[in-house]
Amino acid sequence: MRRRVLWMATAVTLGVSGLAGALVISSPAAARDDTPTVCTAVYKTIATGEDKFLADMQQVSNLANSGDLAGAESAVKTAGADLTTLASQLRQDAAKADDPNTKNAINQLAAELDSLGNTLNTGLTGLQNFDGSKLDSLAKSVSTLCGTPLPTPTRSFGVPSKAPSGNPSPTS
Repeated sequence: MRRRVLWMATAVTLGVSGLAGALVISSPAAARDDTPTVCTAVYKTIATGEDKFLADMQQVSNLANSGDLAGAESAVKTAGADLTTLASQLRQDAAKADDPNTKNAINQLAAELDSLGNTLNTGLTGLQNFDGSKLDSLAKSVSTLCGTPLPTPTRSFGVPSKAPSGNPSPTS
C-alpha cells in the first residue's frame, strides 16, 4: 500500500511537472496580442484628457478676456496639472502593454505631456513657453504602432506649437 501511494505521488508529480512544462513551452505560442486593447485604452485616455485640457484653455481665455489675470494664471496651472494627470494615466495604460515598442511609444508620449504640464504649472509664463511640437511625432508613433489614428494633441488641443515671437502673452 505504501509503495502504491509512493508510485501515485510520483506519477502525479511527474504528470503535473510535465503539464507545467507543456504550459511553459506552449505559452509563447498562445501569447495574446494586447495591443488593440491597450491602444483603445490610450485613445480613451487621450480623448478624455484632451476634453479636459480644452476646457481648461477655454477657461484661461475667458478669464483673461474678462481681465481676471489672476484667475487665468490659476487656470493655466490647472491645465498643467491636468496634463501631468493625463501623462500618469497614459503610463498606467502603457504598463498593461506586452509589446515593448508600444509600451515605449506610449511612455515617451506621457513623458512629453508631463514636461508640458510642468511648463504650464508655472502659470501664464509657462503658457508663453508652451511648445507642443514634439507631440505630433510622438502621437504619430503611437498611432503607427496601434494602427489607429490617435488625436494629434498639438492640433486638437488648440494650443500653438510655440507662442509666436513678438507676442508677449497668448492672452493679451
